[in-house]
Amino acid sequence: MTGLNVHFWRKKLEHFAPTETEYPFMATPPLIRKAAECVSVQHQLSPELYIVVAQAAASLAVQGVAVLKMPDGRFVPLSLYFLILAETGLGKSPAFETFFRLFQERDRTAAGAFEKATKEYPARHRSWRRQCDDLTKMLSKARQKGEPLHHIQVELNSLVEQEPIEPRLQNW
Repeated sequence: MTGLNVHFWRKKLEHFAPTETEYPFMATPPLIRKAAECVSVQHQLSPELYIVVAQAAASLAVQGVAVLKMPDGRFVPLSLYFLILAETGLGKSPAFETFFRLFQERDRTAAGAFEKATKEYPARHRSWRRQCDDLTKMLSKARQKGEPLHHIQVELNSLVEQEPIEPRLQNW
């Protein structure tokens, strides 16, 4: 059986009691701490809330870039997930909008570039394929005539390595 066992988790959450400890503000990296301090002063909201949102934004920023090497030698993508808990009115939405606005803008830009690349890809791939076919024919003719093949083979090999890559949309 697959799926979420709601009854099990409901029972577990009944015993959940949040701690009253302060968030280790000074333990965060200086760049993230400074960004959270600036934004929290600007919005006059809790710096601790902004630190958590800033860390969530930073983890999202590296998610598609950073990988971890496991002890067994495998590489796995880096993903951190944050659950931001705060009462209504404490500024979760402004904090989120402040740090994630850049990601949303980047996604809009990436979507436009992806659409353009998707339209251009078939023509680029056809041109590449045509060049490969022409070199293959030249190689075959040179082989039949007994002419030197090495320079044509080198050119064909380098062209094969330059195959256009089909565009992929990468959203945050």
